[in-house]
Amino acid sequence: MSHNADHDAAAESGLSRRTLLAGLGAAALAAPAVAATAAPAAGAMASGGPDVPPAAPVAPVAPVADEAVTADYFEALRALQRAHNRLLDTVCDELQRAGCDDLSGAEGLLLLNIAEVNGDRRLLRTYAGTWNNCRAMMSRLAKRGYVTWTDRDRSTRIELTARGQEAVATVLAGLTRQTRSVHYLSGVSHGELGDARQTLARLDRFWTDTILYRL
Repeated sequence: MSHNADHDAAAESGLSRRTLLAGLGAAALAAPAVAATAAPAAGAMASGGPDVPPAAPVAPVAPVADEAVTADYFEALRALQRAHNRLLDTVCDELQRAGCDDLSGAEGLLLLNIAEVNGDRRLLRTYAGTWNNCRAMMSRLAKRGYVTWTDRDRSTRIELTARGQEAVATVLAGLTRQTRSVHYLSGVSHGELGDARQTLARLDRFWTDTILYRL
């Protein structure tokens, strides 16, 4: 049965995503043990009985060593952190070129996120994380005239001022300019950008499930 069929069956029976994921993991762990138990019996049947020498066993495919997976995983995490830091540096550099010396890269990126979600607090969490994490940054931006916002328990309205819109335009212009040179200066092709986006999206979903379902 495919994973899609498992998911449909789980949905019909009312099973949670956590139960489904746990079941798939248990099945993956049990498969090698079942195969190992069934192998001797299958060999005896294929050879015609216990008195006939069994056929030569097929060499199993060696699994990837745990050490190699761990090393690649942590190296990927370090590369992701470095890339994020360089993105913030890039945004800060674009702002400084335009004379916005009072904005950090993180603040400039937050302004861009606000523009992309039209000030929607719920959608903003997709980019900026929890609301508590960006509350202090939002207050600093408001004091410097980049945003106006009112924070209430169930209603939050965020708007870019004219100064904030200028900063967003500066960041967008710089990042758009980079799309014309990323291939020639770094050798990264359009296809590789697509592959990277898909890989990051899968990691995002993996970490989200890890948090939500305590995997």
